[in-house]
Amino acid sequence: MSNLLSALPILPQTFDEREKEIRKDVEWLRFYEATLSRIKGNNFNAVKFKRNDRVQPLALISDAIKVHDESVSLNPTTLFQIIYITKQSDEELEDVLTYELCPFPLPLFDEAVMRKGTKSALYKAFKPCTRDFNAESGVYIIDGGYLLHRVIWKRETFSSVCDNYATYVRTNYKSTALVIFDGYPENETVGGTKCAERARRTQTQMSSEVMFNATMIRTVS
Repeated sequence: MSNLLSALPILPQTFDEREKEIRKDVEWLRFYEATLSRIKGNNFNAVKFKRNDRVQPLALISDAIKVHDESVSLNPTTLFQIIYITKQSDEELEDVLTYELCPFPLPLFDEAVMRKGTKSALYKAFKPCTRDFNAESGVYIIDGGYLLHRVIWKRETFSSVCDNYATYVRTNYKSTALVIFDGYPENETVGGTKCAERARRTQTQMSSEVMFNATMIRTVS
């Protein structure tokens, strides 16, 4: 196994490491069972959790800590670099890492949103299919946005482009093909990886909104 982001190999776990993981799993299971026992048989609207038992959104998480009753902002990456440079041994580093050193997991998030992953790295993790299968009975699932960029469309009205798009799919694929347009939800408050990707992109670049109708001629690529 290897890490998808760093491509570094994941070494097999020792017995002690596996034992620690099992203990954490047992503690989490006990917490889960205790939580279920508190809400079992109660009305959902009447269920209330303590603040420590609630999932906190990333926007409410702060990287500030109190030192002598004074709030100090601390960068988790800088803290880890200082710890790694000043450590005397690997055992000392292991003891330090038993503490929670940042309010969010750095491999998944930065200070603002979810990190951008590399899709090609995930593709390489799949093994080639060696089994024979009947392609005639299969169903094609097509990325709708992929065809918009792959096929060269003439400069026609948007209505004509839609008709040509449907004709292209019926001509080159089976009638049972499914065309999926995976877009962003209208409600930006709805969570998910798509919303995180939208927030990440708005920090770097934004395009102009294009208003159109069926009779307008396409002017953009």
